[in-house]
Amino acid sequence: MKSRRKVPWLPLDHATKEIAKLTADIAVDKDPRKRAKLARRLAFAGSSLAFSKAPLDLATIDIGIVALQASRRNGAIAEDLNRSIAWLTKLRLDVSGCGSFEVLAEKKKIIVAEAACLAATGKTELDADVWTGSPDIVVPAMNRGDFFLIATGFDGRYPVTLRMTNAPDPVLNAAEYKHLECSTDIGVVVIESSVLRFGAPESMGEAACVLAPNGYVKVQLHYLSTPSSERFVLVGCSTDETSGRLQHIPEIR
Repeated sequence: MKSRRKVPWLPLDHATKEIAKLTADIAVDKDPRKRAKLARRLAFAGSSLAFSKAPLDLATIDIGIVALQASRRNGAIAEDLNRSIAWLTKLRLDVSGCGSFEVLAEKKKIIVAEAACLAATGKTELDADVWTGSPDIVVPAMNRGDFFLIATGFDGRYPVTLRMTNAPDPVLNAAEYKHLECSTDIGVVVIESSVLRFGAPESMGEAACVLAPNGYVKVQLHYLSTPSSERFVLVGCSTDETSGRLQHIPEIR
């Protein structure tokens, strides 16, 4: 994966040592400001693994994923954070021999949104009192699997691709990672009528739809950009997980 950063990433050995030290420090430091600073450094060290040109084994990949997740829990907000997690997740599947998967269903559509949000759900419509509510209302609803809401920061037309795969995680295909700009956290939605929908939360009747097995589906939104186009790709895959672990409303801008 290519990086646009002008500041060089940490070498592999340096990054792993930095992760070990920062993980220990952040576990004992009680000062919120110091923890936030440590979290930003941890995000940088974890992302250095994702952008490393050296081959990574499973143990090192897992170290990077855990470090990035810990940095996010402790308040790190980094442009490449979720992108790095998505890339390491895909790399983990490749290294473990599980990187090959099938696209079970796919739908491309232009979505018109008026509330600066997109949503994935198994429902035919969403309760406006819930998805427009405070995070104290929205996040628990998402963790129950009612919907997966993404704040985009702007209204308008969104070129979207909705895709169901048989991969164990909602990953892109290898070629798409060359154009990946950012990714959201992973959420879980409940499917009860064999359909996964993705569109504007205020008008799910106009959403893109694909067939999906009833049960729990992991979902993640990726933003891809090339010199000639941009698009949002929502990937779903079946899972045994019964709930999500979101702590905030995901953003992708």
